Amino acid sequence: AKLRKGSTLVKIVENKGAVKVGDQPISGSNCGGKFCIKKGSPKSELIREINIRLAGFGGNVPTDEFTDRTEKMVKQFQRDYMKVPETGKVCGNVLKAIDDFTTKWAEKISDYTCLCNGIKSIANKCSGFGKGQYKDQYSNKNHVEKYHKYERPGMHRSLLWGVSALKYYLSTQNEYKYSSITAGYRCWEHNKYAGRTTTNHMGKAVDIQFLKNNKLVGGKKEENLPVLRDIRDKFYTKYLDSKYNWVNGNNNFSLEPFGLGNGQTWSWIHMDVREFDNAYLDDKFFTKTQDSLTGKSLIQLANELGLKDMCSCMGGGLSTNSNSNPKAGECMCFKQGKVKTACTGKGSSITNDIYKKEADRLGIELAMIQAIAKQESKRESFWKEGQATILFERHKMWEYLEKDLNKTKAELEKLKKDDPSIVNDLSGGYGKYSEQYEKLDKAKKIDNTTALKACSWGKFQVMGFNYAVAFSSPEEMEKAVNLCEIQQFYFFVGYIENTNGMITAMKNKNWEDIASKYNGSKWKQKNPDYASNIETYYNEYKKENDK
Repeated sequence: AKLRKGSTLVKIVENKGAVKVGDQPISGSNCGGKFCIKKGSPKSELIREINIRLAGFGGNVPTDEFTDRTEKMVKQFQRDYMKVPETGKVCGNVLKAIDDFTTKWAEKISDYTCLCNGIKSIANKCSGFGKGQYKDQYSNKNHVEKYHKYERPGMHRSLLWGVSALKYYLSTQNEYKYSSITAGYRCWEHNKYAGRTTTNHMGKAVDIQFLKNNKLVGGKKEENLPVLRDIRDKFYTKYLDSKYNWVNGNNNFSLEPFGLGNGQTWSWIHMDVREFDNAYLDDKFFTKTQDSLTGKSLIQLANELGLKDMCSCMGGGLSTNSNSNPKAGECMCFKQGKVKTACTGKGSSITNDIYKKEADRLGIELAMIQAIAKQESKRESFWKEGQATILFERHKMWEYLEKDLNKTKAELEKLKKDDPSIVNDLSGGYGKYSEQYEKLDKAKKIDNTTALKACSWGKFQVMGFNYAVAFSSPEEMEKAVNLCEIQQFYFFVGYIENTNGMITAMKNKNWEDIASKYNGSKWKQKNPDYASNIETYYNEYKKENDK
């Protein structure tokens, strides 16, 4: 990172994995730490979320207190992920970077469901994360977590975010790679099937298999031990501060010793949170859904907690003021150096050079990204000057009012009764395109952020709830796409880049897989020609590009 002393601009180099902030004017004076979250700050849910999501950057427990460990962890995150000078303080730029990390590196909770579900001979299977049996019951007279028989209600969030950081660090080198999860959750039914009594995997542990130089570290082979030790030392110990063999492991990630029993652990590495204090193993820290794993945007949470004065050091503001008609010169492309002249009206148009640059960066063919863009860009980019084309989804308004704002069923039903075209548990009822902004304005009066998330935006009609793939908040997304077509394109690129398996499907020309990932599993019902259209467009562009 490079900071120009005395300048109004801060440049953050776009290193691999770093948060892509670019050149942005600092919006407001540096607070000198006055409004930053740091040691001594009051306890808060925001601090707890920071401790959870950065758990793999030095290791920490899910406390709501900003401790010495929190400061050390933030410094490591600033140094290794953000590539900026270390301060150990949290301002807007750090929150934006953690939101970026959340979007790009969150684990899939579906990868961790109980192994019993894949075994036909187990009749009394759990629903994926145990049955909640045996709370406060122990298999030994010593009432320590090692012997606690409780089937925890999901996977521990700090553990999963530790895995996310591990995967990030693995991505920064080429010798070792993540391969797969050998075991996530295991319930008592699976224990009975396998003839074991261990309680570690009831939401508190994960076993991971690795590749070395693209070859699986597999089998029950003693010669794997030097490799496992090397991975342990270079990643688990160095970055996650994991403790081996549960020695000195209190309130740290712990690793099971290698080569236990009959060669059971010759090829994977087991990490758990069983040495956390009881307070940090409370049920509230376990998750069985993707939404509760990732949680809210930290920018949003900070604003909800009234922390709007946090300084915007290095370009990271917390403003959530809506602006549906940005003024000339406010275009993010101009601030980021993507265009030489500030956008006005319909902003800068997407050129083939921009398509090619992103296709090369993603490692896919130019014709492929052009084909999907064409399929998704049936409408104009803008309804009128300063207003991107939108489609308001009333059922998404219902969904996110319930999910983000905890609206009760009674409250939602009242809103539905007041105006079923704005809040509804049923999709449809779109009306005319000319009516969409009128609907959006009505929805904003209920809740601005939720209204923005409930619309699909711009040329590529990406839903607003995906804002974090390119922007720090729904409000920033609205401001950017309302002014510039290029920003609409980067929103689209962020979406395909962060949709699991999409890039692979594009590389493999798996047309139906592309259709399913972009349009959902029911794409054939909604648009049966979607996959064939993309194939047709691809062939057309491929022929044209090869000339």
